Amino acid sequence: MKRVKKMDEFNLKRFFMLENHETLFKQAITPKSCGGGDQFKYFALLGDYIINLSLFYYFSEKGIKNSGILTSKIMSVHNEWTLCKLGEYFEIVSQMVPLDPNHKITDKELKECIEALIGLNYKIHDLTKSEIIIKELMNIIEENQFFDLNPIGELIEFFQKNGKNLIFPDAERVGGKDHAPLFCCTIKEVIFNKEFHIISEKFSRKCYARKDAAQKFLAKLELTGKNSIDIKSERKKEISKSPTQSLSNEDLNFSKSTIGGGYFKHDEFQLSSGTSETLYDWAKRKSIKNPFSMLLLLNARLDDVTGSSWHASLPTGDLILLNISLKDQVYFEIGFAESKNKAKKEATRKIIDNSKLFEWLKTRYENTRI
Repeated sequence: MKRVKKMDEFNLKRFFMLENHETLFKQAITPKSCGGGDQFKYFALLGDYIINLSLFYYFSEKGIKNSGILTSKIMSVHNEWTLCKLGEYFEIVSQMVPLDPNHKITDKELKECIEALIGLNYKIHDLTKSEIIIKELMNIIEENQFFDLNPIGELIEFFQKNGKNLIFPDAERVGGKDHAPLFCCTIKEVIFNKEFHIISEKFSRKCYARKDAAQKFLAKLELTGKNSIDIKSERKKEISKSPTQSLSNEDLNFSKSTIGGGYFKHDEFQLSSGTSETLYDWAKRKSIKNPFSMLLLLNARLDDVTGSSWHASLPTGDLILLNISLKDQVYFEIGFAESKNKAKKEATRKIIDNSKLFEWLKTRYENTRI
């Protein structure tokens, strides 16, 4: 599987163009099992529609006009199998926190997360941005062959052509630990007066086990030469190991600087004035390149924006703890990165989104110009 870089939270938000929307991003990856509610379902439903529409345009631009072929092409991408594979590619599960520690994120939840992220992108931006994301996703799907060849549908269709209905069974748990269960799918059917007993390999997801069983059945019927799906069924070996500390026993020393009754740097700020730009527009523009600097300058401009920052250097990077107060509302966020500046940027972007700073500025200083 090709991967440019690890899809941590920052890169995941950047891919779906959600860097400045921390709260909404969290809602889009929070199904009911993780404490989510109607907002997650709404984004997923919206994304379901946007994916179909964007794929329709994508394949149409490639010259495909036949409605049957278009439908088949769309279904080869917009299905549980492919969206689950994308969810694993993006490592979304690492960002999801079930309320029950023993709950394993289901195939449906992972599929709906991808749909919800695309739905949220559309809601914030427009269809043009959604189509850009769909094109990027298509590149990933093509490079890694995530297309659903649909052996289940092929098997059901074969049975129907031969006068039988096949009720495809669900996969059942056959082992594994609570946090990492294993599933297997078993098919028992009679066709052409011959009894078939098909057992899939063991997989970490039900959809993989079901698809593997169908692929094995097709091979038994000599409808394909392929006897399994293209995925490893082995799981990493589990070993017993005592926990170790990620940091040394030495104290973690923070250095502190202050906003508001003080300053970040021991120098004075030169503030632009007479530009006729609104304070809200100025803050939005400044935050794109250097959000931390924008926050410092905003403090210099407004008495009701105060706060503090703390910095600590670790062997693996830099840690920033950032606090701001907007009038009487207090917010804290943490940023960690390979450099101090990047850690500042990460913490500031989180705090801007969490505090709804821009909305606060627009409401309180709508007509204020600098």
